[in-house]
Amino acid sequence: MASPGNHAQVPHKAILASSFTTFSRQPSLPFAENNAIPELPPEEATVFAALGDQESGVDRLIDATGLPSQVVTATLMKLEMRRLVRALPGFRYVKR
Repeated sequence: MASPGNHAQVPHKAILASSFTTFSRQPSLPFAENNAIPELPPEEATVFAALGDQESGVDRLIDATGLPSQVVTATLMKLEMRRLVRALPGFRYVKR
């Protein structure tokens, strides 16, 4: 079991993890539960809409959105962190 350490240095909403099951019991992101897509910033919404319903390569997304490659790849990473898209081998992405 993990040592509780100095709790005075831990922010109030932090969770003391004593094992992996501590994290596995935590609630998922709110939009993942009800399948609602959160309101996205313009660039993220553009890339997300360009994905469509099937997997897409980064080159196709760059062509479809008209955005620079560095913006598309950074935006895909943001969408991945929001758990809205999933990366596949070969620089392809698909909606979750």
